[in-house]
Amino acid sequence: MTILQMLRASFDVCKSLPRVSSSIRFFSVSQAACEPSRKDLNAKLMKRRETNRRASKSSSFRCQIDPEYRRHERARGLEAERRYTQNPEHREAIRSRKREAYIRHKNRNPHFYTKHRLREWLHKHAWVRDELDWKAHKPVVSPVKVARTCASCNIEQYGGFQLWWSCTILHTRTVLISFLGGQQRKYDPSLFDCTTCYFGPGPDPRQAWPRGCEDVTTLRELRIRKQELDLGLDPGSLSQTKSSDVKDIQS
Repeated sequence: MTILQMLRASFDVCKSLPRVSSSIRFFSVSQAACEPSRKDLNAKLMKRRETNRRASKSSSFRCQIDPEYRRHERARGLEAERRYTQNPEHREAIRSRKREAYIRHKNRNPHFYTKHRLREWLHKHAWVRDELDWKAHKPVVSPVKVARTCASCNIEQYGGFQLWWSCTILHTRTVLISFLGGQQRKYDPSLFDCTTCYFGPGPDPRQAWPRGCEDVTTLRELRIRKQELDLGLDPGSLSQTKSSDVKDIQS
C-alpha cells in the first residue's frame, strides 16, 4: 500500500460516519412553501393598485392647476402614441408585455378572467347591455373612445374608453366631484364610473354583475339565465337544455 492510499484510508470521512438508512428522508423546503400565498399576492396587488391610483390622482390634480404641466403631459402622451403607431418593434414589445401580464393576472386572480369576459360580451352583444337587470349602473358602449372624468376616482381619462358605467338610480353613496372645491353629490345619470371603479377592489366582483346572473361563467349560461329570468323560472331550470333548443338571442 502506497503512502497516498494509507492517507486516504486514514482520513476517509465517509467510512467513519455511521451508515444512514435509506428510509430516512432529510428535511427540505418545498417550492410550494417558498411561494407566497394567494392572500399575500392579492394584498400586494391591491397595494400596488392603490399606489398607482394615488399617483394618477396627483397627476390629474396637477394638470388642473398647472397649465405647463398639462401641456407637458399631453405632449408626452402624443409622443408615446406616435412611437407606438410608427415603430413596429416597440409596438410588439408592448403587446408582448400585455399578453404576459394578462396570463399572470389570470393565473393569480380567478375573478380577473371573469371581468375580462364580461367586458368582451358587453362590447359584442347589445342584449347584454340593454336587456339584463343591471343594479345601480348601466353599461354604455360607444363606437369610439369617449374621454370622461370618472366620478369615483376623479381621474380624467384623456384617451377615453368605449365602455363607461352610467348610474341608473340615486343612492346614498357620495363621490368627490372636484379636488379644488371638495364638493360632494349623490350619484345621478350624468355621472359615469370607469370599469375599474365599477367592479371595485372587493373580494368578489361578481356582485357587480346583473341581478340573478352572479354565478354565470359562460355566454351560453348567460343566454339561458336570461330566458329563465324572463319566464320567471328558477335559476338552473333550463341548464340541461341542448344548445339547439336554446332560443337564439340576436346581438
